[in-house]
Amino acid sequence: MKKKILLGGLFLLCFLLSACSENEKTLSSSSAPNSSSQVSSASSETDSEVSETESESTSYHLKLHDSDLEPPSAAVCLAAQERAFTDLSEDDIQLVQDTIHIWHMTMEGEFVMKNCREILGNPDSVAWELWENKDASVLIPGDTDPVGTLYDGAMIISELQSLIDIVQDQNFLKDLKKMQDTLQSAVDKHSVNELDYFHRLLHDCDYWLVNYGVQLSIAPHDWDGVNVYFNCLESLKS
Repeated sequence: MKKKILLGGLFLLCFLLSACSENEKTLSSSSAPNSSSQVSSASSETDSEVSETESESTSYHLKLHDSDLEPPSAAVCLAAQERAFTDLSEDDIQLVQDTIHIWHMTMEGEFVMKNCREILGNPDSVAWELWENKDASVLIPGDTDPVGTLYDGAMIISELQSLIDIVQDQNFLKDLKKMQDTLQSAVDKHSVNELDYFHRLLHDCDYWLVNYGVQLSIAPHDWDGVNVYFNCLESLKS
């Protein structure tokens, strides 16, 4: 199903991504990611496997867009999309598409533009305060100006709840709740690994489910990730 992203959604996305760029001025002054501490994971990693790495605060078990899995066929994606949109109005479908796309691009920006894998790699990093409270302002070590944010974990979880309130398909509901639980756990544990897995869930949901076949209106932060598939969703397994 091909649809254009609503103009209002685009304005919000531009606003969020612009904020990411503004924050990058201070966040990017931190040291670059240490590639020797990034451990590539199998793309079929489960939630339990993510949890097993939590004690390794400096070993980044997940890597953005690290997967060589074969993507599902167009027939599989379109059939899953039709099920996911069961009994939804056109406005509801647009809300689902916009919400998933906006937060997917936002999370990709967190890793690509703001280097959150390095900044949040230490569970004791003060930057986790921004995920706990969007009104917080923190000073990243090595920077001279405090950093703020426009969103936190609770805000994203709330927006996902607005989708849960209208979605009827049981597998899609499981996927949305899994997103909420993964993000909440990431914030509670200060786990960059689980934050990365949350991005994977959004990635598959955006590119291979709700917005499958949609022309990208705004360039992603990482073009290499457009055709990547993580096999994270129940919706695409049935």
